[in-house]
Amino acid sequence: MKIISLLSLALLPLFAAAAEPAAAPDPAAPRQQLLALRADKNRTATVTLRENPTTGFEWMAKFDARLCKVEISRRAGDSELCGAPGQAIVTVTLLTDAPADLTLEYRRPWEKDTPPARVLHYAVLPEAMPSAVR
Repeated sequence: MKIISLLSLALLPLFAAAAEPAAAPDPAAPRQQLLALRADKNRTATVTLRENPTTGFEWMAKFDARLCKVEISRRAGDSELCGAPGQAIVTVTLLTDAPADLTLEYRRPWEKDTPPARVLHYAVLPEAMPSAVR
């Protein structure tokens, strides 16, 4: 009986350590990407991204509304099971002849103080403008 008690006392810290929540992703980690997106003034460009709405994660956009308009529509996958992938269709309309910045964050909307799981940075460029971003 003493052996079982000692063994359970020895294993208890291992189970307690496994139950601790994982650290939040570092927003400066290499999970960020810089991409170029081409669109003429008043024309749209579309990006399709995988997302997992059944787990609460979705793509959210940050942009200057004077330079571009962004709409995100969602398409469910073939399964409603938790963890089943879906798609976010991001439609960007450039409103001026100037380039615009678009940041897409993959996060749960209610977790305001948690860094996003993934970040994509887009330079939305007019077709006529040369691109140094690839």
